[in-house]
This record gives sequence, C-alpha cells and structure tokens, in this order.
Amino acid sequence: MEKPLLSPKNDLIFKLIFGEHKNTDILIDFLQAILDIPPEEYSHIEIVDPHLRQIAPGDKLGILDIKLHTKSGKVIDIDIQAFNVANLRERVVYYTSKMITAQIGEGDTYENIKKAITILITDFVLITDSEEYHNGYVLHDPCSGSTFTDIIEVHTLELPKVPQKTDRSNLWN
Repeated sequence: MEKPLLSPKNDLIFKLIFGEHKNTDILIDFLQAILDIPPEEYSHIEIVDPHLRQIAPGDKLGILDIKLHTKSGKVIDIDIQAFNVANLRERVVYYTSKMITAQIGEGDTYENIKKAITILITDFVLITDSEEYHNGYVLHDPCSGSTFTDIIEVHTLELPKVPQKTDRSNLWN
C-alpha cells in the first residue's frame, strides 16, 4: 500500500521543502520564478531565524515561515497561509515593516537598509480585483505610475488561481 504524499500546504512540510539548507536549489528555483532580482543574488542564500524580534516591551511577536538573506543582504520572507484570517494584509505589511526596522539601530544610516520582500502563498483567493495568480506590489503613485521606492515588495501567489494547464511560465512549472 502506497503512503499518501504529504501536502506542501502544511506549514511543517512547507518549511521542510523550502526552509532546509540542503534544499536551497529548490528554494532558488522558486525565488527566481517569482522575483525580478539578478541571478548573482542567489549565489549566497542564508536561511535565518524566522522570529521578528521584539524591540520594546509589549511589541507584537512575529514568526515567519521562512526568512532568508540574499548575497547583497535583501531580506525575504516566504509564508504559506492555508486559511483566510482576519487582517492578513495588515499582518503582511507589519511583518515586512519589521524586517526593515530590524536592519538598523541608533546611529545607523538609512542607506544601510536593504530591500524587504514578502512572498505570501495562499490556498484561497486574497486579491479579488485581479485574475492573476501572481501579483507583485511596491509603493507607487497609482495616478502617475511613478514608483516612490521598491525597498518594500510584496508578492502574492494564490493557489486556487493557478491554471490547470501550463501557462508556460517558470512559476507555473
């Protein structure tokens, strides 16, 4: 009797696939399919402690599924969410902001801040005003299309929107 495959949508299985140093080749393939960053960024990937530190008493604790640094210091969070919980968008913005504020302290200069990227994989439809299964967001003016900064980047990957037949993209594969 064959054992059933464990679902990669399960947090533990997801972390075993993408969060283990021995599987960085799988992780890099996944990141390259989603992110538009130079290939040399992946020459040194460091999976780090996923806890977002509490700086002051009463700070909210944040624990990411997978947190990593690229060669130049970009900070990437990859999270999978099986259920649509209240205020998920706000939580994503909060966690991404914490990844930025954790980079500098008193006396440090703002030029030391590296890009913080969140990739949120959902097993439900989160973005109702787009039919795309992958959406990417940065801070920009919706009227002019001018980008204010790309230091914060949020990507959503909504599994229910992935087409059954290939769209011939690296991400679909």
